[in-house]
Amino acid sequence: MSKPEKITETFEKHGGFHSLEDPRVAKTRQANDDDNVVPLRQKYQIYDIPLEEHLERTGLDHLPQTQVIRDCLNHIKGDGLVEAYLRGSFSLGTADPLSDIDLFTVVEMDKVEDVHNRVLELLNEKYPVIATCADKVVADYGGIGFVFICEGPEGPFQLDVYMAMKGVAPRTHLFDCPRVFSGDPDYCWIEEKLRSDELPVRTERFMNKHMGHESKEDLMEFHLNDLLVISFMSEKHLSRDQYARGLMDNNYAIEVVTEMLMTSRGEATIHSSLYACDSVIKQVSEGDDPALASFATRLKELLPVSPSREKTAALLALGNDIYEHNMGQTPEHQTKMDRYFTAVESKYGNKDGNALGSDLKL
Repeated sequence: MSKPEKITETFEKHGGFHSLEDPRVAKTRQANDDDNVVPLRQKYQIYDIPLEEHLERTGLDHLPQTQVIRDCLNHIKGDGLVEAYLRGSFSLGTADPLSDIDLFTVVEMDKVEDVHNRVLELLNEKYPVIATCADKVVADYGGIGFVFICEGPEGPFQLDVYMAMKGVAPRTHLFDCPRVFSGDPDYCWIEEKLRSDELPVRTERFMNKHMGHESKEDLMEFHLNDLLVISFMSEKHLSRDQYARGLMDNNYAIEVVTEMLMTSRGEATIHSSLYACDSVIKQVSEGDDPALASFATRLKELLPVSPSREKTAALLALGNDIYEHNMGQTPEHQTKMDRYFTAVESKYGNKDGNALGSDLKL
C-alpha cells in the first residue's frame, strides 16, 4: 500500500468535509464491485504508515493523547492483534487536546475478549477508567466497539476501541484511514470477502455479555455508564461551542434516561427511545410509583430546554437518581460518581467559574 502525498488528501480536497455519494450511485457502484479492477485498498484509500511518521507528518505528535495510542498498541501487540488503524481526527490530522482517540483494530476471531482485556489492563494500570461501555452508536463493522473515559496526566480523555475480526467481512468499510500496525502486510481486512456465520463460543458469549444485558441490574449499569460517556462528550462539544453536536448529545442523553425509566418498569419499546419519550413520560407519570412519576416530570421539564452544560448536568443527575432508585446507594457507586465529577471539573470547569457537578455530588 503506497502512502498518499497528503495524509488528509480527501479531507483537504473537499474543504474539510468528505464528499457524500448519491445512494443510487453507491448502489450501482457496489453492484459492479466484481467488475471493478481497482484494488479495494486503493478504492477505500487505506494506506500503510508507521505511527510515529503519521503523527509527525500531521503535526499531532505533541498532543498528550498520542502517548496513550503508543501505549495501547504496544500493550496489545502479540495478543491476537492483526491490524490497527486510526480513525477520526487523529486520522485526518485535525485533533486537538480535547479530541477523543479512535483506534480501529482487527483481531483474531477467538481473541476478541483477550484484546479487550489487555486494553482494560493497560488503562487500569496507567490511565484509570472512570466509565466504560459497549458503543451503541458506532457504525456496524461486524465486530464490537467500546468507549472508555479515563484519567490522564493532563485530565480525563476518551478512548474508542473497535474490534473487527479477521475472517469476518466488513459490514461497513473504513475510508481514508492510516494503517499504523500490520502483522501481515499481505493481509488487509478491507479485502475480506465472506462473512462467517459462526463465531467461537467464547467470542459470542463475550459480545452477548456486553450487548445483550438481559437482567435489569445489567441494563441499569450499562445505562449509567452510557450516560456518563455521553455527558463527558457533551462537555467537550459544548466547551468548544459546538452547539449542533451538543444538541445531538443532549438528545442521546434523553434517550438513555427514557430507557432507564422503561427499565425501571420492566418495559421496552420497538421504537427509538427518543420517539417514545413522550408516551413513556405519560405512562410513568400515571403509574403507581411516586418516585418514578417525579423523575418523569423532571424529564418532561428538560425536553424544551436548549442544549447547555446545565442541561447535561441535570440529565446526568436525573439518570443517577433513577439508577439509585433501582439499585440503591453504595459506597462503590458514590466513589465512581465522585471520580467522574472531579475529573470533569478538572478539565472543563465552566466559563462562569462554576464546575459541572458541584451541585450534583451526592
